Amino acid sequence: MIKDSGPKDLKTIYRVFNLIKLLSAPPYYKATELAERLEVSKKTVYNYLSLLEAIGYEPDTNKHHQHFLPMDRPRNATDGLEIDDAKYLQEMLWQMPDSDSRRNQLLLWLNRQYAMGPAIENLTRYTPAEHRKRLSEALENQKRVRLINYRDAKGIISPSRYLEPVAFQQDYTYLYAYDIEKSVAADKAEYRQFHLGRIGLVEVLEEDFTGSHIQALPDLFGWTGAEWLNVRLELTARAKQLLVEEYPQAKQDVVPLAGGQWLADLRIKGFPGCGRWCLGLCAEVRVLKGGDGAAFRRYLNGKWQAF
Repeated sequence: MIKDSGPKDLKTIYRVFNLIKLLSAPPYYKATELAERLEVSKKTVYNYLSLLEAIGYEPDTNKHHQHFLPMDRPRNATDGLEIDDAKYLQEMLWQMPDSDSRRNQLLLWLNRQYAMGPAIENLTRYTPAEHRKRLSEALENQKRVRLINYRDAKGIISPSRYLEPVAFQQDYTYLYAYDIEKSVAADKAEYRQFHLGRIGLVEVLEEDFTGSHIQALPDLFGWTGAEWLNVRLELTARAKQLLVEEYPQAKQDVVPLAGGQWLADLRIKGFPGCGRWCLGLCAEVRVLKGGDGAAFRRYLNGKWQAF
């Protein structure tokens, strides 16, 4: 199934493979150290840990706040190698290039057969390509869908989300949808944006749409507020890399500054989407003067004090 994934999906799969490796044997690392080794944010590390827990692993921490993965498992009669031999082979495979298809297939086989990753098959079974196919079917036939095990930006997993899909956004990266349960609870129409890469499984239901929906134009971070705002951010080189990797459309709005810093001059439709991203990288993002910067800074300060 790996060959059906886009480059960004492959990169995520490789990083999760590497996280499993880092968690499987000492020396163990804290979340900040794992983030450095995987070249992602600390928040993304916690998202990956939540994902591993959702697909059957049991990540844990020791007294030093270092994360590890209990890997004890009885040997099965169908196992073709001794555990030590399998671990040695896995270590050799990790040293091969990511692009080697044989490497990836052998790693999947080892992860299925041995304690290095008994549930990793579930991670690659359902790809965004499969999600797009099922959601396109629901859109064409005006059918409701259920997202199973959707993981939000904070890493919280919802067993079920009942939706009426409206449209794909940002080059099929997100689904814009009418949220049925939240609309009923709020007694008004509630629309949300869902990242296809965070969906566990899409189930197309036999229930028809309740009515027609109009797609709202979201900002870079998927927020659909009432008006456009402007914020200017000074980013470290790492924060810039994370921004353009997670939100490729931001690349055109980012320019270099002196001293190795970067300027992101962004148009947003509300503070929550951009603010959530900034709070995940507090020490590496500075709000500059101009535009709606002062109001955005007050918003961030209020959110930070609420923690």
